[in-house]
Amino acid sequence: MPNKSLAFLHTSLVHIETFGYIIKELDVKFNVVHEVNESLLNRAIEFGLDSDLQRDIKTQMRQLAVDGAAVVVCTCSTIGEVAEQSADTHLSFQAMRIDRAMADKAVLSADRILVVAALKSTLQPTVQLLESSALNAGREVQLSTVTVESAWQLFGAGEIDNYHRCIARTINSQYHDYDIIVLAQASMAGAIKYCDQIPASILASPLLGVLAAIEKMQT
Repeated sequence: MPNKSLAFLHTSLVHIETFGYIIKELDVKFNVVHEVNESLLNRAIEFGLDSDLQRDIKTQMRQLAVDGAAVVVCTCSTIGEVAEQSADTHLSFQAMRIDRAMADKAVLSADRILVVAALKSTLQPTVQLLESSALNAGREVQLSTVTVESAWQLFGAGEIDNYHRCIARTINSQYHDYDIIVLAQASMAGAIKYCDQIPASILASPLLGVLAAIEKMQT
């Protein structure tokens, strides 16, 4: 789609650096747009995905399409399901959630999956996503979950390295008996570098999701 952009809807400023780095490393040639709306996640945490929030998520996704995006990717797992449903008959764009590609890969690669989240509100959406991917693939998987309760405060305080280390400590203590560890939030990807002694595979959504988005841009 010539002259069209790839847009990302983030719920934290931190993601601009994360995804900007991936885009640079992949040497992406088309225009990339980053939109940040922290209130979407804050409202989801406080009130859940009520009808008003669902409307606002879809409106934000569609506005990026109106502004010229051919593909719009929501990088927040908590609101990803709603974002993925933002297609509009009056707009020609692809609505994506960043973790769909990760979930698809996970269910095809493993029978026993541990989902690790730093935010409790992310667990259910991620489990539902994995169940959806497994159903689509005709696979049966065993899902377990764990929340790193202390990690999110570190993220909120801007202590990103300590946030990743905290998550890694939990993974190191919980990985036994699982084939794959799935990191439920894009912000958790940096924990992988502190888990180099773990035999289980660890999947994070940013790179896999961006690669999937680029593929859609090129079709």
